[in-house]
Amino acid sequence: IQSAKSDTEIMSIVFNELSGKLELVDILNLLWSMAYAADDSIPSADVFFDDFSITDVYKMISELLEPFISSLAVKKNTK
Repeated sequence: IQSAKSDTEIMSIVFNELSGKLELVDILNLLWSMAYAADDSIPSADVFFDDFSITDVYKMISELLEPFISSLAVKKNTK
């Protein structure tokens, strides 16, 4: 019987698996693409992110990745 893993353990496993496969620029481009899809009047990605602090960007990344990582962990645990 496999013991249940905590969310932190699951996130760590997923981050380790994604390590080296995704660069920060890839994630930032994804964030910008999502914002642009919602509002096509926003400026290009390099100008768009100038309006945010690194803390704001980190928060956006965390909010985006949390459900993504959780869904990957659920799929992994059901295999």
